[in-house]
Amino acid sequence: MAFLAHPRRFQTEEELSTVRRLLGWSAQETAWGIRAGSVPLGNLRAGEFVLFVSHISTGLGLPISSFLLLLEDFGLQLQHLTPHSILLTAIFVHLCEMFVGVRPCVLLFRHFFQLVMSGKSKDEVGAYYFQTRSDLRSPYIPRLNGGKWEEWCKEWVIATTEANERLVMPTEGPASDHLSWRTKPTLPPDFDSVLGKIRSLAESGLTSLHVLGDFLKHRIAPLKQRPRPAWSFTGLNDYSRTHRGEGSDLTQEALEVLVRAVMGEVFVPEHLILPQGVVPLCEDSRLRTAVLATLPTLDDGGLAARQPEVTRTVGSGSLVRPGIKPCRAPPGPAPLPRASRPWPAALPRAVPARLGAAPARRREKQAGAGYTGVTGPQSRSPPRSVRGPLRARARVAPGPPALACPPG
Repeated sequence: MAFLAHPRRFQTEEELSTVRRLLGWSAQETAWGIRAGSVPLGNLRAGEFVLFVSHISTGLGLPISSFLLLLEDFGLQLQHLTPHSILLTAIFVHLCEMFVGVRPCVLLFRHFFQLVMSGKSKDEVGAYYFQTRSDLRSPYIPRLNGGKWEEWCKEWVIATTEANERLVMPTEGPASDHLSWRTKPTLPPDFDSVLGKIRSLAESGLTSLHVLGDFLKHRIAPLKQRPRPAWSFTGLNDYSRTHRGEGSDLTQEALEVLVRAVMGEVFVPEHLILPQGVVPLCEDSRLRTAVLATLPTLDDGGLAARQPEVTRTVGSGSLVRPGIKPCRAPPGPAPLPRASRPWPAALPRAVPARLGAAPARRREKQAGAGYTGVTGPQSRSPPRSVRGPLRARARVAPGPPALACPPG
């Protein structure tokens, strides 16, 4: 197993509560979710893993986002990566969701980035990082200049979350061919509009620092499993936020402190202000609608399979998909001849109204009738004389329902 130094902090309950607050957890509700780490590591319980505290400040949340299947694509474990690579990934995710208008996908990520092994590391933990490709024909937004963490490997806790094989401590390097790390995938033509949107944002002056400031300001952890993409963000009580409710928004001073902690160096606060003309999609519904309509639908892997439109033909029981000849359902069993249907020969006649006769409601009750000549069938039970035949009649088995045409 990879070497782990004994944690130099986060051993007391007060320090562990700090980690819980970073994750947006309540100490009372999730006190069991974080505990102090120690070496030797020993056997972890189901769902437990080594969580480096620096990964939280760079956009990781629990449970982890499904987008981190990119780790599987490279054969990586989460602990293989440096905090800077976690931050780079979080910025990419938030850029796609909040400013471009598509879900992040591994195919697009690998178009912009490649995996590199650190020459300085002597251990598997933090020995690999993502690097922006140098042969990009379509530009990506400028990266951060800071992001250096010193001795971050010495600040870790044991966290409990949904079991995931990508959270197991690595015992060796990535389980993938080194040549594949630099292989640049070929993007389908559907991605042209996405690349064009990223190019437009870069030319408008959007940087990685802007994106970092935006997801910190909105209290969003891009690499956390969330109920909706960032473009659907609704405000203080949105369940995508790590901290919700009144008083959970960051002041400008608190935001600058968080950004400075991530970058590891002094920066100009004015550089967090978005360029003129660049608006987060969650803040402009008209812009969001227009943008989403022009871009392809993506999922974690790449292009999402579009479900063909389904329409129902009026007056028929079949489903018809555009461009496909409708199918006809196989015929069911033929109905019985009319004369052979076990049905009452005739319904009881309505009792005519007569002058001086009992009221209709009392007459119906006395006769046990369920039918009247005026209103037709009532909700009462049929007359006693026809109950037997009604119960005993043989029902005609209906034919199978109309079938929908098979896809393609």
